[in-house]
This record gives sequence, C-alpha cells and structure tokens, in this order.
Amino acid sequence: MVSPWVAEGEVFNQEHRHTSLIATLREQWALGDPFTARDAVARTFSHAFTLDTPRDPGTWPVADPRPVPPYIQDALGLGQALSTLGKAVFNGIRAYAEQHNIQIEGLPEDPEAEIPRAGTAHHP
Repeated sequence: MVSPWVAEGEVFNQEHRHTSLIATLREQWALGDPFTARDAVARTFSHAFTLDTPRDPGTWPVADPRPVPPYIQDALGLGQALSTLGKAVFNGIRAYAEQHNIQIEGLPEDPEAEIPRAGTAHHP
C-alpha cells in the first residue's frame, strides 16, 4: 500500500481481496450498505492509515523503474492494432458512417489499411 497516511516501512501480512478497496471506501466515507456479500465481509485497509498528518513528500522514496521484459513488450505491441473482432466491429462502423456521410477523423481511407488503436479514439 502506498499512501502518505501510512507510516514509513510499515508491513502488512493480512489477506486482502479486491473488494477490500470497496469496503474501505464505504467505511471511510460512510457510503452505506455493502454492494455484495463479498465486500460485506472484506477486510478493510483502514488499519493501515495510522498517521494524523500525511508524511512530507520530501521523505517519500524515489521509485527506480525496472526495465520491461521483452516478452511483455511483444504483448504490448500486439495491443497497438485492433483485434479481429475489433476490426469487424470497426468495419461496421465505417460502413454506417459512409452510408450517413459521417467523416471519422483519423481513419485511413483504404479499407484494407491497418487501423491503429489510436485512430479509434476519435468520434465523428
């Protein structure tokens, strides 16, 4: 857990679940009843926030990023283009746009051209 409200060097060994975040937010801000049985029984992170004032940012450790392993870089590269399903859906959107004279900004004119994911973020 990273927070200026947690004492430096604190170690927690208790088991927490994804729903611990939901349970903590509900508890800290009195957000009402649990959403599900899972967050109703989830251990909160409230026990970790022990400081009355946040730690000075000047005392925070400097993170030293580790290099991304090549096998992960390959997987990230795969996400740069649309998947087969994404292409099929996008081709349907392209056809609809053409039928209704809607210009999609950043879309290659050639229907066979690779569609970059960044090109799908634009709205007509």
